[in-house]
Amino acid sequence: MANYYSQLNCASVDEFCSTLKSALVAKYGNDGVTVHNEKSPLIFTCPAISDFVISINRNNGYYGTAYTSGTNIENSVRFLTLYDSISEARLVLGDSFLFMTGIVTGNHRFVFIVAKTIGGKSVVSGAYSYEGYGKNCVTREITTGQDISFVDFGGLAVWCNTNTPYKSKLLLAYATAAGDQILRNSDGSVDTIDGLYMSTYANTNYEYVGANNAVLSARNLYYNGSVIRLRNSILAEF
Repeated sequence: MANYYSQLNCASVDEFCSTLKSALVAKYGNDGVTVHNEKSPLIFTCPAISDFVISINRNNGYYGTAYTSGTNIENSVRFLTLYDSISEARLVLGDSFLFMTGIVTGNHRFVFIVAKTIGGKSVVSGAYSYEGYGKNCVTREITTGQDISFVDFGGLAVWCNTNTPYKSKLLLAYATAAGDQILRNSDGSVDTIDGLYMSTYANTNYEYVGANNAVLSARNLYYNGSVIRLRNSILAEF
């Protein structure tokens, strides 16, 4: 099934949550999404992209093991921590992932991913360009609770032109937090997220490439501590 694209309405917290809910239902159907709380934070369960409950507003993202009541989820863990509110957001929904990127008030950039790998692992990724808060963002394989890292090109960057809008793309892969072991499936293949890619585009902003139906994140983002870890752009097409 084709990926679904939306530019979220960030005029208010309620509009943000409402347009995100509408996008989830448009992609996965009413039977594929259970919305537990419609106002801020939007709390939902979507088995296609995660075995966990997800909670998000314009400042934070959480995962948990179950919904209880109101705005509460059990065993909640914050994986996206932003200094201010999201002011612009582009969303791409795939068959097994939610990818959101954009701008936070103050001109900072962020990445928000909830996904299932082809091997069935539930992963979340929060990343942010502002170190003071980005260091508290988390990229994690939450099925086991293991912190992980994106496999990038170490900052290798190639400027693009109209004929090559993102130069080259590779399957998005993860490694252990120390970066010493690639996450793999039992048959030895790389455990990736179908439809998400790492690009060699030197993107310091985030970008919507309308002519090529693609969204690219910014690079040089922080997560899992005070180190720039996401050094290349993440790419989703639709």
